Amino acid sequence: MSTSNRPTGPNEEGSAIEQLKASILAEFERYERTRRAEIIAASDSPEVDLTEEGEDPLSRDYLRWVAKSYARARRATEQGEQAEGDRMLDQLTDTLAEDLTLNDARVLRVAAEAAVAATPRIVVRAADRMQVPRIAEEIGLTTSRVYTILREERQRQTDPESGAQ
Repeated sequence: MSTSNRPTGPNEEGSAIEQLKASILAEFERYERTRRAEIIAASDSPEVDLTEEGEDPLSRDYLRWVAKSYARARRATEQGEQAEGDRMLDQLTDTLAEDLTLNDARVLRVAAEAAVAATPRIVVRAADRMQVPRIAEEIGLTTSRVYTILREERQRQTDPESGAQ
């Protein structure tokens, strides 16, 4: 450290210590958020609640948690466990009602519509590097639906009436 970078008095030294403490605290918070997200992503328990005071309900980790929890509830219902699926869905929707503002709900609804509209193009791009069964598994569609999307998108791209080339 050069002499010009050294604290010249107690106020500057205190400021440097405060900056160091703030940096360490920020790093601990970053680690905690990352670790919590890893634990929740690996968890099969719908009881794990991602939100805490100040957690952003529009964060990618939160949205993944919502999607996994919703999928578990639907899967339970589809496997004949109606009461359990209903309980899980009720718990999820109660949590969402607590966590989301009206604006958050609007943003999610509009983003979901945009994702649905973009799905065919996302599937086409994925088909350049992945097999259809894997695409279907990752995007949550049937293999048949992915093939249909690919066929429809090829047709759209070659149809002069659609305006696409």
